Formats: sequence, C-alpha cells, structure tokens
Amino acid sequence: HGSDLQQYFQQFGQLDDVFVPGGGKGIAFVSFNDPAVAQRVLASQQHLVKLGQAQPVVVEQAFDRPSVSGGGKGGGGSSGAANGANGGLGRGASARYAPF
Repeated sequence: HGSDLQQYFQQFGQLDDVFVPGGGKGIAFVSFNDPAVAQRVLASQQHLVKLGQAQPVVVEQAFDRPSVSGGGKGGGGSSGAANGANGGLGRGASARYAPF
C-alpha cells in the first residue's frame, strides 16, 4: 500500500515520507515538503488512490505526538518526525483506507 500511496500523493508535491504502520490497521501517514501542498490534499477529504478502488482513502490532518518521558531512564518518545506525520509543521496528513 505504501507504494500506491506514494505514487498517488506525489502528484500533489514533493513528499518527505510515507509511513504505513504494520498490523493491517488501514492507516498511513504522509508528509509533504511544503505545508501548502498538505493543505491542498486536505482540502478534499476523499481520494481515489488506485484505479478501480471500491472505497476512497479518507485524509485528515496529522499532528505530532507529544514526547513521553522515560521516567528517569533518559526517555524518549515518538514524534511525527519519526513516524512521518510532521503535523506540528502543518505538513502531514493521515490516511485511512480499506484494502485495495
């Protein structure tokens, strides 16, 4: 699915990342180099990524996750930069999709 999503969304502008987490949850994170491109993608909530696809991909704004303290172990956490969301910069979109 990642390659289909990448091929589709790169027509809007330069991508920074396409991340599809494992587990078959039907979600992905797409980040663009230019925040204006992300806003153009988000202007239309539904996208047909693949020819013959029965259900559209639904896009929404993605936001960075706040860092989670490691409880004194030097901690870390996850951020949009790590998972491709980059939502804090307005460059990210999350996509929900049914198998295609």
